[in-house]
Amino acid sequence: MADNADGVDGADVFIYRYRGGRAPQHVTHVVIDKSVEVIEDNAFKDCQHLVQVETHDGIRSVGKAAFWKCKSLRRINLRSAVEIGKSAFCRCVNLVSVEFGETVEIGLMAFWGCENLERLNFTSIIITGKGSFSYCEALTDIEFSERLETIEARAFRECKRLQHPTEKRSVCI
Repeated sequence: MADNADGVDGADVFIYRYRGGRAPQHVTHVVIDKSVEVIEDNAFKDCQHLVQVETHDGIRSVGKAAFWKCKSLRRINLRSAVEIGKSAFCRCVNLVSVEFGETVEIGLMAFWGCENLERLNFTSIIITGKGSFSYCEALTDIEFSERLETIEARAFRECKRLQHPTEKRSVCI
């Protein structure tokens, strides 16, 4: 068992307490320890059986490819995070819900290919990196605040269900 884990050895790990570093590939449920402010690069990359992540209000940053290809992950609360790294949730195909906080900077391809992500609500978004929500095929609704600063090119490319609220036509930025 890793030094930063609480749980059972082997394929039957039920709850993994993340304290930093790289999580075991077979993990299914994660509790982010209160001591963690940054979820490191590649922390849960390819943890294809990861279903649930319990976060806390002290998380400030999600690293590059931190949850890349976590196919079973459905929801995550990132209300305290101010930065989501490059490809952080890329190819999380079953992700349907992400909670964002007041101000968040979203990196290049951060949610690329999250094909079941349906709605986004941003209180304040600083930058949406190129391709950050591309190929989110189920995305139908995005709410931005007046504090929106920048949306990069192709941020919503191939979001075929995303429609302009008055014209009811497909718009992919």
